[in-house]
Amino acid sequence: MTETDYNAELMAALGAGAELAPGLTMPTPTIGTLALLEQIGSPYLEPGAELTVTDTLNAAWVLFRREQAVALVSRITRGRAMLKAEHDFVEAHPELARAYFEVVAAGGEPVVEFAATVDQFAALSLAGVPLNRLHAAIQRGISDAMGGYLMLPKGDADESKKKIL
Repeated sequence: MTETDYNAELMAALGAGAELAPGLTMPTPTIGTLALLEQIGSPYLEPGAELTVTDTLNAAWVLFRREQAVALVSRITRGRAMLKAEHDFVEAHPELARAYFEVVAAGGEPVVEFAATVDQFAALSLAGVPLNRLHAAIQRGISDAMGGYLMLPKGDADESKKKIL
């Protein structure tokens, strides 16, 4: 590990974040924000994935606005689970299809709210931040946050039961 990598990992562990512009620091990703990124299907968690501007702004919003993201992503996740359960029920009871489609139409509201919230956040908070700098900060933050987990030894269940003392 280079000294630069060591210092970056140390700062990530201390929660220093990445300064994107004067007065604008992106918080260090936590295990919780990584889970939120997974819930929204962020390609930032897939090495080598192609990224869009939308992917970058969605990830930035989750990292900057964790508490707000938890509430909204939770509504989206619960809504999808509810729609799946209702879909299965409607397949068994086709006479309820009209009511189901009304629920489906309403179920998209949190997704639309998510997109609008991210757009508003980007316009108000990220104006003037170069996209490539934001992208690099997100990638580095995620890499540093996951660094400790990636160093955990992998093995079968029997090896994990060995005593270390």
